[in-house]
Amino acid sequence: KANRNCWPKVRGVAMNPVEHPHGGGNHQHIGKASTVRRDTSAGRKVGLIAARR
Repeated sequence: KANRNCWPKVRGVAMNPVEHPHGGGNHQHIGKASTVRRDTSAGRKVGLIAARR
């Protein structure tokens, strides 16, 4: 059962903006800062979370 979630791994950049915070745009780039704060909402915490310095 767990195996169905392993493949394929679709990048967030390749998704639509409704499906992932990195999605959308006319070419594939994250578009915002790749690090997010620790106190953001759960749906925004993707990529690098809370750079230490």
